[in-house]
Amino acid sequence: MEENVEKIKFSEVSAALQDQSRPFPPRLLRGFSDLSPKDVKEFVEIWKDLPILRKQSLLEDLEDLTEKDTLVCFDEMAKAVMDDAEAAVRVLAIRLLWECEDVHVVPDLIELMLSDPDEAVRSTAASLLGRFVYLGELDEIPDTAKISVVKNLLDVVNSEELASVRLRALESLGYSGHSTVPLLLRTAYESGDSQWVASALCAMGRSADDQWSDHVQEKLDSD
Repeated sequence: MEENVEKIKFSEVSAALQDQSRPFPPRLLRGFSDLSPKDVKEFVEIWKDLPILRKQSLLEDLEDLTEKDTLVCFDEMAKAVMDDAEAAVRVLAIRLLWECEDVHVVPDLIELMLSDPDEAVRSTAASLLGRFVYLGELDEIPDTAKISVVKNLLDVVNSEELASVRLRALESLGYSGHSTVPLLLRTAYESGDSQWVASALCAMGRSADDQWSDHVQEKLDSD
């Protein structure tokens, strides 16, 4: 598969992307992997003029490809379009970063979680930040980034944000060893609200903490 990626010239990819008379050829999708700074610049200029449906279709196809091919990496492309004017495109761009380990994207994700006008964008950003909580617990990103991510997720959970965003933030905190997280999980679990209970269980599973074993088993037969 690596050979296929190397053989695809970005000039061919960009030409196909601009040809709106036909769907983007699946065989060229890998050409968006590991874009160089020069290719990213060219891509962004093309992207601005594409209709939203073509943008969405392309990002959805790339997301499908990442699930089948572990050798592709669309991080540079996704980071370049996270500020797209269309909320649906921003959501898809964030989802393309699910395997991203580049700590430089953290401030942008935090900003999207806190300030984006679209609820789906905010909740998707809150979900992706869980990856960086996890990387922080493994000491694979700087402590400053880990602390910032956890602090902002805690602030969201304890805020008056919409429930969908707070739920995703709670799930992301499941990876965290922060001292306040167990109380948040217990409170959500005991709330009686099925959505909060489900998110608490998700976070408990991510914590891999034996203290939650009985809580999880208790809900195995839940309706």
